[in-house]
Amino acid sequence: FFFKQKTAYEIKECDWSSDVCSSDLLSKGAWAGLSLLEPTPAFLEAVPSKLYEYAFMGIPVIATNLPRVAELIVEGGFGFVVNTSEVVTQSVTAFKELENEEVRNRLGALGLTWVCQKINGDQARAKLKDFLVG
Repeated sequence: FFFKQKTAYEIKECDWSSDVCSSDLLSKGAWAGLSLLEPTPAFLEAVPSKLYEYAFMGIPVIATNLPRVAELIVEGGFGFVVNTSEVVTQSVTAFKELENEEVRNRLGALGLTWVCQKINGDQARAKLKDFLVG
């Protein structure tokens, strides 16, 4: 049993039909955004855009221990990193911690702070220009 990019709301409501965008998560009261991906070659160095969306929306993240994703979550302190071989058990433990509203609010605030420090339009444009122009 392996969750794939499903939200806490979807798990709670047993709705596996599609992803819910981050703005919908707040209106539905989600406790966490999930990025539970298998360690395939395509995902090993990837950072799903959902990670930034969840952080920007102040939603704590639960993600599998893919190298880049784990590094960013630990750096920002805005969620839980779970082992791919123990996803269900460790995710349930994380959800139990998120039952505490203070924990949810603290992790959410850390995520928003982290993403605002990381995402800078001027820096992003300069990096893109350097990449394209050389």
